[in-house]
Amino acid sequence: MTSSQNSEPLSPKTATFMVALDKLTLQMNQMQQHNQQQFERLQKFNKDVSVRLERVERRRRRHEDSDHSSHNDEATNVFRPRRGQIREAFGNHMFKRDNDEGEHDFRPRQGQRREEFGNHTPRRDKMWRKIIIPKFNGANDPEAYLAWEMKLDQILNSYDYKDNDKVLMASLEFEGYAMNWWNQITMDIARRRWLPISTWEQLKVAMKERFVPPYYKKEIFNKLQRLTQGNKSVEEYVQEMEVTLMKAEVEETHMATMTRLLNGLNREIQDVVEMHHYETLEDLIHQATRVEQQLKRRSAYRKSSTSWRDMKKYKKEGATSTIPKSK
Repeated sequence: MTSSQNSEPLSPKTATFMVALDKLTLQMNQMQQHNQQQFERLQKFNKDVSVRLERVERRRRRHEDSDHSSHNDEATNVFRPRRGQIREAFGNHMFKRDNDEGEHDFRPRQGQRREEFGNHTPRRDKMWRKIIIPKFNGANDPEAYLAWEMKLDQILNSYDYKDNDKVLMASLEFEGYAMNWWNQITMDIARRRWLPISTWEQLKVAMKERFVPPYYKKEIFNKLQRLTQGNKSVEEYVQEMEVTLMKAEVEETHMATMTRLLNGLNREIQDVVEMHHYETLEDLIHQATRVEQQLKRRSAYRKSSTSWRDMKKYKKEGATSTIPKSK
């Protein structure tokens, strides 16, 4: 009776549950392996950092010891022979060695290292290069975060770092609230067994959700739609429009950008630029800048000519007023 019950097929619900349980177990094992690999990379990175700090400390100590020894030598007037003085005293044979091809100087010839190793020196590991990453404190300022993100994009894209290294380097520069926020994120990932943030793009998405409010993008769009030249120069207006387009993450055609720029120019510049031929955005900017300079020169000439006419009129009126009236 018992064997017949054990041989009965499982119900559909039980089979579905068993399959889901197997998938969940497999995902948990994969996440555990991924976390273990990330932890090992972090340990290796920390070890490398500690080794570099020890090397820097040893160099600093050697430098201090050398400065201290040189100071003591000067104080006690220790005699130090000049360069070549020992060779003159003991002869050149003290600094030579025998070889199958005859005697030669022990020191390598000038350019010998270049002949052996080539005209280039071995490049150091990229991780040894000195990189200054700006700090981020998590202030309630979307402009500050976007500027920090743009600067970090420029730094990380300049070197061939791995994705995990990019996340680690960026998170090490968190301070204040940003550091507390990141620690809470890592704790939630470990406690709820979520997939970790392993790429720089994933980290940017998470930080934008926290430090860039939803209304900020709407404000940028409204500012972009209302943007005109006004009292600004053409160059200032163009730069402000380009920065606003980047912040709003607007993807538009080249012709749409030229139309937006043209409609925002002052009317006196816009009327003249429309009469000229241009095909690219750079041509449009150059034409608008030239028209602006011409209008400035004309305005300056009109002011100077008006002041000159006023001066002649004033002198003429002064001369006629001094003529005595006839009786």
